[in-house]
Amino acid sequence: MKKHFLIFLLSSIAISLSAQKINWGPELQQSRKNSIEIIAGEDERGIYVYTERAQLFVSTVPVIEHYDKKMILKYSTPLKQLAKRAIQIDNFWHFNNKLFIYYTQYSRKQKKQILYYQEIDKKTGKLLDKPQELVKLPSFYRNPVQYSASSDSSKAVIFHTPIVEVGLFQKTPRATFQLHVLDQSLKNIWNKDIKTPYDADLFDAEKVEVSKKGNAYILARIYNKSRREKRNGQANYFYKIIAYTNNGETLKEYDLALDGLYITDITFKVNNNGKLTCAGFYSERSATTVKGSFFFTINTATSKIEKKGFEPFKEGFLAQLMSKRRARKGRELYRYYLDDIILRSDGGAVLIGEQYYSTSNTFYSGVGMNRVPNTTYTYHYEDIIIININPDASIAWASSIPKNQSSSTKAFSSYAQATAKGKIYFIYNEKISRRSPVIIASVNTRGKVDVKELFKNKDEGIITRPELCRQTSKDEMIMYGERGKRYKFGKLVFD
Repeated sequence: MKKHFLIFLLSSIAISLSAQKINWGPELQQSRKNSIEIIAGEDERGIYVYTERAQLFVSTVPVIEHYDKKMILKYSTPLKQLAKRAIQIDNFWHFNNKLFIYYTQYSRKQKKQILYYQEIDKKTGKLLDKPQELVKLPSFYRNPVQYSASSDSSKAVIFHTPIVEVGLFQKTPRATFQLHVLDQSLKNIWNKDIKTPYDADLFDAEKVEVSKKGNAYILARIYNKSRREKRNGQANYFYKIIAYTNNGETLKEYDLALDGLYITDITFKVNNNGKLTCAGFYSERSATTVKGSFFFTINTATSKIEKKGFEPFKEGFLAQLMSKRRARKGRELYRYYLDDIILRSDGGAVLIGEQYYSTSNTFYSGVGMNRVPNTTYTYHYEDIIIININPDASIAWASSIPKNQSSSTKAFSSYAQATAKGKIYFIYNEKISRRSPVIIASVNTRGKVDVKELFKNKDEGIITRPELCRQTSKDEMIMYGERGKRYKFGKLVFD
Protein backbone atom coordinates (compact mmCIF):
# COMPACT_ATOMS: atom_id res chain seq x y z
CA MET A 1 0.00 0.00 0.00
CA LYS A 2 2.82 2.35 0.82
CA LYS A 3 5.82 0.20 -0.01
CA HIS A 4 7.98 3.00 -1.44
CA PHE A 5 7.56 5.11 1.68
CA LEU A 6 8.45 2.10 3.83
CA ILE A 7 11.64 1.51 1.81
CA PHE A 8 12.58 5.17 2.22
CA LEU A 9 12.01 5.08 5.98
CA LEU A 10 13.88 1.81 6.44
CA SER A 11 16.81 3.19 4.50
CA SER A 12 16.94 6.16 6.89
CA ILE A 13 16.94 3.96 10.00
CA ALA A 14 20.04 1.81 10.44
CA ILE A 15 19.07 -1.73 11.42
CA SER A 16 21.94 -3.38 13.28
CA LEU A 17 22.19 -6.25 15.73
CA SER A 18 20.76 -5.55 19.16
CA ALA A 19 22.85 -5.81 22.29
CA GLN A 20 19.79 -7.23 24.07
CA LYS A 21 20.12 -10.92 24.85
CA ILE A 22 17.52 -13.65 25.18
CA ASN A 23 18.02 -16.63 27.46
CA TRP A 24 16.12 -19.37 25.64
CA GLY A 25 14.79 -22.45 27.33
CA PRO A 26 14.99 -25.89 25.69
CA GLU A 27 13.04 -26.71 22.55
CA LEU A 28 9.86 -28.54 23.55
CA GLN A 29 7.22 -30.49 21.67
CA GLN A 30 3.49 -30.58 22.11
CA SER A 31 0.59 -32.32 20.45
CA ARG A 32 -1.11 -30.46 17.62
CA LYS A 33 -4.22 -30.75 19.78
CA ASN A 34 -2.66 -28.35 22.29
CA SER A 35 -2.89 -24.58 21.99
CA ILE A 36 -1.09 -22.17 24.33
CA GLU A 37 -3.51 -19.33 25.07
CA ILE A 38 -2.21 -17.17 27.93
CA ILE A 39 1.02 -16.49 29.77
CA ALA A 40 -0.64 -15.37 32.98
CA GLY A 41 2.32 -14.15 35.01
CA GLU A 42 5.60 -14.83 36.74
CA ASP A 43 6.87 -15.21 40.30
CA GLU A 44 10.11 -16.36 41.95
CA ARG A 45 9.42 -19.95 40.78
CA GLY A 46 8.87 -19.18 37.07
CA ILE A 47 5.94 -18.60 34.70
CA TYR A 48 2.38 -19.95 34.57
CA VAL A 49 0.70 -20.77 31.29
CA TYR A 50 -2.86 -21.65 30.31
CA THR A 51 -3.21 -24.19 27.49
CA GLU A 52 -6.24 -25.80 25.85
CA ARG A 53 -6.22 -29.40 24.66
CA ALA A 54 -8.73 -30.43 22.01
CA GLN A 55 -10.63 -33.67 22.64
CA LEU A 56 -12.98 -35.78 20.56
CA PHE A 57 -16.67 -35.62 21.48
CA VAL A 58 -16.09 -33.37 24.54
CA SER A 59 -15.18 -29.76 25.19
CA THR A 60 -11.53 -28.76 25.24
CA VAL A 61 -9.59 -29.68 28.36
CA PRO A 62 -7.98 -26.74 30.20
CA VAL A 63 -4.35 -27.43 31.08
CA ILE A 64 -2.22 -25.49 33.58
CA GLU A 65 1.52 -25.49 32.90
CA HIS A 66 4.46 -24.21 34.91
CA TYR A 67 7.93 -23.44 33.57
CA ASP A 68 10.83 -22.67 35.89
CA LYS A 69 13.29 -19.77 35.60
CA LYS A 70 15.23 -21.68 32.93
CA MET A 71 12.00 -22.16 30.94
CA ILE A 72 11.97 -25.91 31.62
CA LEU A 73 8.50 -27.46 31.88
CA LYS A 74 7.91 -28.60 35.49
CA TYR A 75 4.31 -29.78 35.23
CA SER A 76 1.39 -29.92 32.80
CA THR A 77 -1.83 -30.50 34.73
CA PRO A 78 -5.10 -31.14 32.84
CA LEU A 79 -8.24 -29.99 34.68
CA LYS A 80 -10.45 -32.77 33.39
CA GLN A 81 -13.23 -31.93 35.83
CA LEU A 82 -13.74 -28.67 33.90
CA ALA A 83 -13.92 -30.41 30.50
CA LYS A 84 -17.70 -30.52 30.33
CA ARG A 85 -20.05 -29.20 27.68
CA ALA A 86 -21.90 -27.06 30.21
CA ILE A 87 -18.67 -25.34 31.31
CA GLN A 88 -17.02 -22.47 29.44
CA ILE A 89 -13.59 -21.27 30.55
CA ASP A 90 -13.75 -17.50 30.87
CA ASN A 91 -10.40 -16.29 32.18
CA PHE A 92 -7.08 -17.35 33.70
CA TRP A 93 -5.72 -14.60 35.93
CA HIS A 94 -2.58 -14.06 38.01
CA PHE A 95 -3.93 -11.67 40.65
CA ASN A 96 -2.11 -10.70 43.85
CA ASN A 97 0.47 -13.43 43.29
CA LYS A 98 -2.24 -16.09 43.15
CA LEU A 99 -3.59 -18.07 40.20
CA PHE A 100 -7.32 -18.16 39.51
CA ILE A 101 -9.40 -19.79 36.81
CA TYR A 102 -12.87 -18.45 35.99
CA TYR A 103 -15.58 -20.41 34.22
CA THR A 104 -19.30 -20.32 33.61
CA GLN A 105 -21.72 -23.20 33.95
CA TYR A 106 -25.36 -23.22 32.94
CA SER A 107 -27.83 -23.98 35.72
CA ARG A 108 -31.01 -25.55 34.36
CA LYS A 109 -32.71 -25.07 37.71
CA GLN A 110 -32.00 -21.33 37.86
CA LYS A 111 -31.98 -20.88 34.05
CA LYS A 112 -28.88 -18.76 34.36
CA GLN A 113 -25.18 -18.91 33.65
CA ILE A 114 -23.19 -18.95 36.90
CA LEU A 115 -19.70 -17.47 36.89
CA TYR A 116 -17.39 -19.32 39.28
CA TYR A 117 -13.76 -18.97 40.24
CA GLN A 118 -11.29 -21.37 41.82
CA GLU A 119 -7.76 -20.86 43.01
CA ILE A 120 -5.07 -23.03 41.46
CA ASP A 121 -2.23 -24.53 43.49
CA LYS A 122 0.96 -23.07 42.03
CA LYS A 123 2.99 -26.10 43.12
CA THR A 124 0.86 -28.66 41.25
CA GLY A 125 -1.51 -26.82 38.89
CA LYS A 126 -4.48 -28.51 40.55
CA LEU A 127 -7.69 -26.83 41.70
CA LEU A 128 -7.89 -25.75 45.32
CA ASP A 129 -11.02 -25.84 47.49
CA LYS A 130 -14.52 -25.65 46.06
CA PRO A 131 -15.74 -23.34 43.28
CA GLN A 132 -16.83 -19.93 44.51
CA GLU A 133 -19.81 -18.26 42.89
CA LEU A 134 -19.17 -14.73 41.62
CA VAL A 135 -21.98 -13.68 39.31
CA LYS A 136 -25.32 -14.95 38.02
CA LEU A 137 -25.50 -14.05 34.36
CA PRO A 138 -28.98 -13.36 33.03
CA SER A 139 -28.75 -15.11 29.67
CA PHE A 140 -27.42 -18.34 28.24
CA TYR A 141 -25.77 -16.59 25.31
CA ARG A 142 -23.68 -13.73 26.60
CA ASN A 143 -21.07 -11.11 25.93
CA PRO A 144 -17.59 -11.70 27.37
CA VAL A 145 -17.07 -10.79 31.01
CA GLN A 146 -14.55 -7.97 31.50
CA TYR A 147 -11.95 -8.07 34.28
CA SER A 148 -9.73 -5.28 35.56
CA ALA A 149 -7.52 -4.61 38.59
CA SER A 150 -6.63 -1.35 40.33
CA SER A 151 -3.09 0.00 39.95
CA ASP A 152 -2.05 -1.46 43.32
CA SER A 153 -3.98 -4.76 42.82
CA SER A 154 -5.96 -4.13 46.00
CA LYS A 155 -9.27 -4.09 44.10
CA ALA A 156 -10.73 -5.91 41.11
CA VAL A 157 -13.84 -5.26 39.04
CA ILE A 158 -15.91 -7.72 37.03
CA PHE A 159 -18.27 -6.27 34.46
CA HIS A 160 -20.92 -7.94 32.34
CA THR A 161 -23.56 -6.73 29.91
CA PRO A 162 -25.95 -9.34 28.47
CA ILE A 163 -26.72 -9.90 24.82
CA VAL A 164 -30.25 -8.70 24.16
CA GLU A 165 -32.34 -10.48 21.54
CA VAL A 166 -35.35 -8.47 20.43
CA GLY A 167 -38.20 -10.19 18.62
CA LEU A 168 -40.20 -8.75 15.76
CA PHE A 169 -42.50 -5.89 16.86
CA GLN A 170 -40.93 -5.91 20.34
CA LYS A 171 -39.67 -2.71 21.89
CA THR A 172 -35.90 -2.56 22.39
CA PRO A 173 -35.10 -2.80 26.12
CA ARG A 174 -32.74 -0.50 27.97
CA ALA A 175 -29.06 -1.43 28.27
CA THR A 176 -28.31 -3.18 31.54
CA PHE A 177 -25.11 -4.41 33.12
CA GLN A 178 -23.68 -5.84 36.32
CA LEU A 179 -20.76 -4.49 38.33
CA HIS A 180 -18.93 -6.46 41.01
CA VAL A 181 -16.09 -4.80 42.90
CA LEU A 182 -13.91 -7.24 44.87
CA ASP A 183 -11.05 -7.00 47.36
CA GLN A 184 -7.61 -8.58 46.97
CA SER A 185 -9.00 -11.95 48.09
CA LEU A 186 -11.82 -11.69 45.51
CA LYS A 187 -14.41 -11.17 48.24
CA ASN A 188 -17.32 -8.92 47.35
CA ILE A 189 -17.07 -5.26 48.43
CA TRP A 190 -20.12 -4.10 46.51
CA ASN A 191 -22.14 -5.12 43.49
CA LYS A 192 -24.89 -3.49 41.49
CA ASP A 193 -27.37 -4.35 38.75
CA ILE A 194 -27.68 -1.26 36.59
CA LYS A 195 -30.29 -0.23 34.06
CA THR A 196 -29.28 2.69 31.85
CA PRO A 197 -31.56 5.14 29.99
CA TYR A 198 -30.02 4.03 26.67
CA ASP A 199 -31.32 1.43 24.23
CA ALA A 200 -29.44 -1.86 24.49
CA ASP A 201 -28.66 -2.04 20.77
CA LEU A 202 -27.20 1.51 20.82
CA PHE A 203 -24.95 1.09 23.88
CA ASP A 204 -21.40 -0.37 23.77
CA ALA A 205 -19.37 -0.67 26.97
CA GLU A 206 -15.78 -0.52 25.74
CA LYS A 207 -13.70 -0.54 28.92
CA VAL A 208 -14.05 -0.82 32.70
CA GLU A 209 -11.57 0.37 35.34
CA VAL A 210 -11.50 0.34 39.15
CA SER A 211 -9.65 2.69 41.50
CA LYS A 212 -7.80 1.90 44.73
CA LYS A 213 -10.85 3.22 46.59
CA GLY A 214 -13.15 0.71 44.89
CA ASN A 215 -14.82 3.17 42.51
CA ALA A 216 -15.80 1.73 39.13
CA TYR A 217 -15.66 3.55 35.78
CA ILE A 218 -17.18 2.42 32.47
CA LEU A 219 -16.25 3.92 29.11
CA ALA A 220 -19.30 3.70 26.83
CA ARG A 221 -19.97 4.51 23.20
CA ILE A 222 -23.61 5.48 22.62
CA TYR A 223 -25.35 5.93 19.26
CA ASN A 224 -28.13 8.40 18.46
CA LYS A 225 -31.40 6.74 17.30
CA SER A 226 -29.69 4.30 14.90
CA ARG A 227 -26.45 2.38 14.84
CA ARG A 228 -24.80 4.55 12.19
CA GLU A 229 -21.42 6.24 12.51
CA LYS A 230 -22.42 9.30 10.49
CA ARG A 231 -25.67 11.27 10.29
CA ASN A 232 -26.11 14.48 8.29
CA GLY A 233 -22.36 14.68 7.91
CA GLN A 234 -21.75 14.56 11.67
CA ALA A 235 -20.72 11.81 14.09
CA ASN A 236 -23.83 9.86 15.13
CA TYR A 237 -22.30 8.64 18.41
CA PHE A 238 -20.80 10.07 21.57
CA TYR A 239 -18.69 8.82 24.48
CA LYS A 240 -19.31 8.92 28.21
CA ILE A 241 -17.52 7.73 31.31
CA ILE A 242 -20.09 6.40 33.75
CA ALA A 243 -18.75 6.42 37.33
CA TYR A 244 -20.06 4.58 40.39
CA THR A 245 -18.53 5.73 43.67
CA ASN A 246 -19.28 5.34 47.40
CA ASN A 247 -19.78 1.57 47.07
CA GLY A 248 -21.94 2.06 44.02
CA GLU A 249 -24.35 4.48 45.68
CA THR A 250 -23.31 7.60 43.72
CA LEU A 251 -23.66 7.89 39.94
CA LYS A 252 -21.77 10.45 37.88
CA GLU A 253 -21.48 10.76 34.10
CA TYR A 254 -18.77 12.59 32.20
CA ASP A 255 -19.39 13.61 28.59
CA LEU A 256 -16.36 13.22 26.32
CA ALA A 257 -17.08 15.32 23.27
CA LEU A 258 -15.11 17.28 20.68
CA ASP A 259 -17.62 19.58 19.01
CA GLY A 260 -17.90 18.89 15.28
CA LEU A 261 -15.21 16.19 15.35
CA TYR A 262 -15.24 12.41 15.30
CA ILE A 263 -13.63 10.57 18.20
CA THR A 264 -12.23 7.63 16.27
CA ASP A 265 -10.62 5.80 19.20
CA ILE A 266 -10.40 6.48 22.91
CA THR A 267 -9.16 4.94 26.14
CA PHE A 268 -8.66 6.02 29.74
CA LYS A 269 -6.86 5.14 32.96
CA VAL A 270 -7.33 5.95 36.63
CA ASN A 271 -4.37 7.90 38.01
CA ASN A 272 -2.87 7.17 41.42
CA ASN A 273 -4.49 10.37 42.70
CA GLY A 274 -7.92 9.19 41.56
CA LYS A 275 -8.17 11.46 38.53
CA LEU A 276 -9.11 10.08 35.12
CA THR A 277 -6.88 10.56 32.08
CA CYS A 278 -8.71 10.10 28.77
CA ALA A 279 -7.01 10.36 25.40
CA GLY A 280 -7.30 9.13 21.85
CA PHE A 281 -7.52 9.99 18.16
CA TYR A 282 -9.95 12.27 16.35
CA SER A 283 -10.95 12.98 12.76
CA GLU A 284 -12.66 15.77 10.85
CA ARG A 285 -14.01 13.37 8.22
CA SER A 286 -15.02 9.92 9.44
CA ALA A 287 -14.72 7.22 12.07
CA THR A 288 -11.98 5.39 10.14
CA THR A 289 -9.37 8.12 9.63
CA VAL A 290 -7.21 10.09 12.06
CA LYS A 291 -6.40 13.81 12.05
CA GLY A 292 -4.68 14.15 15.43
CA SER A 293 -4.89 13.41 19.14
CA PHE A 294 -7.02 14.71 22.02
CA PHE A 295 -6.69 14.69 25.79
CA PHE A 296 -9.01 15.05 28.83
CA THR A 297 -8.27 15.13 32.56
CA ILE A 298 -11.24 14.59 34.86
CA ASN A 299 -11.17 15.44 38.57
CA THR A 300 -13.52 12.88 40.10
CA ALA A 301 -13.57 14.72 43.44
CA THR A 302 -15.01 17.91 41.90
CA SER A 303 -16.72 16.19 38.92
CA LYS A 304 -15.06 18.69 36.59
CA ILE A 305 -13.10 18.25 33.38
CA GLU A 306 -9.88 20.11 34.28
CA LYS A 307 -8.05 19.81 30.95
CA LYS A 308 -9.46 19.38 27.48
CA GLY A 309 -7.83 19.89 24.14
CA PHE A 310 -6.79 18.46 20.80
CA GLU A 311 -4.06 19.00 18.25
CA PRO A 312 -3.62 17.87 14.64
CA PHE A 313 -0.55 15.90 13.61
CA LYS A 314 2.21 17.99 12.08
CA GLU A 315 3.31 17.70 8.46
CA GLY A 316 6.69 16.21 9.36
CA PHE A 317 5.09 13.36 11.27
CA LEU A 318 2.52 12.70 8.54
CA ALA A 319 5.33 12.57 5.95
CA GLN A 320 6.69 9.51 7.77
CA LEU A 321 3.42 7.69 7.07
CA MET A 322 2.31 8.97 3.65
CA SER A 323 3.63 10.88 0.65
CA LYS A 324 4.99 14.40 1.19
CA ARG A 325 2.30 15.75 -1.12
CA ARG A 326 -0.49 14.22 0.95
CA ALA A 327 1.21 15.34 4.15
CA ARG A 328 1.38 18.97 2.89
CA LYS A 329 -2.36 18.83 2.24
CA GLY A 330 -2.98 17.57 5.78
CA ARG A 331 -4.51 14.26 4.68
CA GLU A 332 -5.74 12.04 7.48
CA LEU A 333 -4.25 8.70 8.46
CA TYR A 334 -6.24 5.58 7.58
CA ARG A 335 -7.28 2.78 9.94
CA TYR A 336 -5.04 3.51 12.93
CA TYR A 337 -6.28 2.00 16.18
CA LEU A 338 -5.34 2.89 19.73
CA ASP A 339 -3.67 0.03 21.62
CA ASP A 340 -2.41 1.52 24.87
CA ILE A 341 -2.05 4.64 27.00
CA ILE A 342 0.94 5.15 29.30
CA LEU A 343 0.53 7.80 31.99
CA ARG A 344 3.31 10.35 32.45
CA SER A 345 4.33 11.37 35.96
CA ASP A 346 3.55 15.04 35.19
CA GLY A 347 -0.06 14.34 34.15
CA GLY A 348 0.52 13.87 30.44
CA ALA A 349 0.22 10.61 28.52
CA VAL A 350 1.78 8.57 25.73
CA LEU A 351 -0.54 6.99 23.16
CA ILE A 352 0.42 3.92 21.15
CA GLY A 353 -1.45 2.90 18.01
CA GLU A 354 -1.08 0.63 15.00
CA GLN A 355 -2.45 0.58 11.49
CA TYR A 356 -4.63 -2.45 10.87
CA TYR A 357 -6.95 -3.44 8.02
CA SER A 358 -7.97 -6.56 6.11
CA THR A 359 -8.42 -7.28 2.42
CA SER A 360 -10.36 -10.10 0.79
CA ASN A 361 -10.22 -12.05 -2.44
CA THR A 362 -13.16 -14.09 -3.73
CA PHE A 363 -12.79 -16.81 -6.35
CA TYR A 364 -15.22 -19.44 -7.63
CA SER A 365 -14.82 -23.19 -7.88
CA GLY A 366 -17.05 -25.59 -9.78
CA VAL A 367 -18.94 -25.21 -13.08
CA GLY A 368 -22.29 -23.68 -14.01
CA MET A 369 -24.97 -23.96 -11.33
CA ASN A 370 -22.46 -25.72 -9.08
CA ARG A 371 -20.12 -22.74 -8.84
CA VAL A 372 -19.28 -21.98 -5.21
CA PRO A 373 -17.69 -18.73 -3.98
CA ASN A 374 -14.58 -19.01 -1.83
CA THR A 375 -13.22 -15.98 0.01
CA THR A 376 -9.77 -15.62 1.51
CA TYR A 377 -8.69 -12.84 3.84
CA THR A 378 -5.34 -11.14 4.32
CA TYR A 379 -4.69 -9.28 7.56
CA HIS A 380 -2.42 -6.24 7.42
CA TYR A 381 -0.61 -4.93 10.51
CA GLU A 382 1.48 -1.94 9.54
CA ASP A 383 3.18 1.09 11.12
CA ILE A 384 3.22 1.75 14.86
CA ILE A 385 2.73 5.34 16.04
CA ILE A 386 3.73 6.81 19.41
CA ILE A 387 2.22 10.18 20.44
CA ASN A 388 3.59 11.96 23.52
CA ILE A 389 0.98 14.40 24.88
CA ASN A 390 1.71 17.18 27.37
CA PRO A 391 -0.64 17.88 30.31
CA ASP A 392 -2.08 20.86 28.37
CA ALA A 393 -3.11 18.51 25.48
CA SER A 394 -0.37 19.74 23.11
CA ILE A 395 1.78 17.14 21.36
CA ALA A 396 5.33 17.06 22.73
CA TRP A 397 6.47 14.77 19.91
CA ALA A 398 5.13 12.09 17.61
CA SER A 399 7.18 9.17 16.27
CA SER A 400 6.54 6.19 14.04
CA ILE A 401 8.04 2.74 13.58
CA PRO A 402 7.82 1.40 10.01
CA LYS A 403 6.32 -2.09 9.85
CA ASN A 404 4.68 -4.03 7.03
CA GLN A 405 3.12 -7.37 7.99
CA SER A 406 0.54 -9.23 5.94
CA SER A 407 -0.67 -12.79 6.46
CA SER A 408 -3.67 -15.08 6.16
CA THR A 409 -3.49 -15.55 9.95
CA LYS A 410 -3.30 -13.04 12.79
CA ALA A 411 -1.32 -15.35 15.07
CA PHE A 412 2.18 -14.03 14.33
CA SER A 413 1.38 -10.41 13.50
CA SER A 414 1.35 -7.12 15.44
CA TYR A 415 3.86 -6.53 18.25
CA ALA A 416 4.74 -7.08 21.91
CA GLN A 417 5.35 -4.03 24.07
CA ALA A 418 7.37 -3.29 27.20
CA THR A 419 8.42 -0.22 29.17
CA ALA A 420 11.87 -0.47 30.75
CA LYS A 421 14.98 1.63 31.39
CA GLY A 422 13.16 4.83 30.42
CA LYS A 423 12.24 3.53 26.95
CA ILE A 424 9.25 1.92 25.27
CA TYR A 425 10.19 -1.28 23.43
CA PHE A 426 8.37 -2.98 20.56
CA ILE A 427 9.16 -6.55 19.44
CA TYR A 428 7.73 -7.89 16.17
CA ASN A 429 8.37 -10.14 13.19
CA GLU A 430 9.71 -8.17 10.24
CA LYS A 431 7.74 -10.54 7.99
CA ILE A 432 5.40 -13.40 8.84
CA SER A 433 7.89 -16.09 7.94
CA ARG A 434 10.06 -18.70 9.61
CA ARG A 435 13.05 -16.99 7.98
CA SER A 436 12.12 -13.52 9.20
CA PRO A 437 14.28 -11.61 11.65
CA VAL A 438 12.60 -10.48 14.85
CA ILE A 439 12.96 -6.73 15.33
CA ILE A 440 13.30 -4.78 18.56
CA ALA A 441 12.51 -1.07 18.24
CA SER A 442 12.83 1.40 21.09
CA VAL A 443 11.61 4.96 21.61
CA ASN A 444 13.30 7.17 24.20
CA THR A 445 11.89 10.11 26.16
CA ARG A 446 12.74 12.51 23.30
CA GLY A 447 10.94 10.45 20.67
CA LYS A 448 14.09 9.06 19.04
CA VAL A 449 13.47 5.69 17.39
CA ASP A 450 16.13 2.99 17.35
CA VAL A 451 15.46 -0.18 15.31
CA LYS A 452 17.63 -3.28 15.62
CA GLU A 453 17.51 -6.96 14.80
CA LEU A 454 16.94 -9.04 17.93
CA PHE A 455 17.38 -12.53 16.45
CA LYS A 456 16.33 -14.62 13.46
CA ASN A 457 13.39 -16.98 13.69
CA LYS A 458 15.18 -19.58 11.58
CA ASP A 459 18.10 -19.70 14.04
CA GLU A 460 15.72 -20.67 16.85
CA GLY A 461 13.52 -22.96 14.72
CA ILE A 462 10.32 -21.06 15.58
CA ILE A 463 8.11 -18.18 14.50
CA THR A 464 7.67 -15.64 17.27
CA ARG A 465 4.11 -14.98 18.47
CA PRO A 466 4.10 -11.36 19.71
CA GLU A 467 0.55 -11.59 21.12
CA LEU A 468 1.76 -14.15 23.68
CA CYS A 469 5.00 -12.37 24.62
CA ARG A 470 4.54 -10.23 27.70
CA GLN A 471 6.43 -8.10 30.18
CA THR A 472 6.37 -9.95 33.49
CA SER A 473 8.66 -7.79 35.61
CA LYS A 474 10.36 -4.40 35.61
CA ASP A 475 13.16 -5.22 33.17
CA GLU A 476 12.12 -8.56 31.64
CA MET A 477 9.86 -9.91 28.94
CA ILE A 478 8.86 -13.52 28.35
CA MET A 479 9.28 -14.49 24.69
CA TYR A 480 7.38 -17.30 22.99
CA GLY A 481 7.56 -18.90 19.56
CA GLU A 482 6.32 -22.05 17.84
CA ARG A 483 6.53 -23.95 14.60
CA GLY A 484 4.44 -27.06 14.10
CA LYS A 485 4.80 -29.20 17.23
CA ARG A 486 7.92 -27.38 18.40
CA TYR A 487 7.84 -24.44 20.78
CA LYS A 488 10.05 -22.66 23.27
CA PHE A 489 10.06 -19.87 25.79
CA GLY A 490 12.79 -17.32 26.41
CA LYS A 491 13.51 -14.43 28.72
CA LEU A 492 14.50 -11.07 27.26
CA VAL A 493 16.37 -8.87 29.75
CA PHE A 494 16.45 -5.17 28.89
CA ASP A 495 19.90 -3.66 29.43
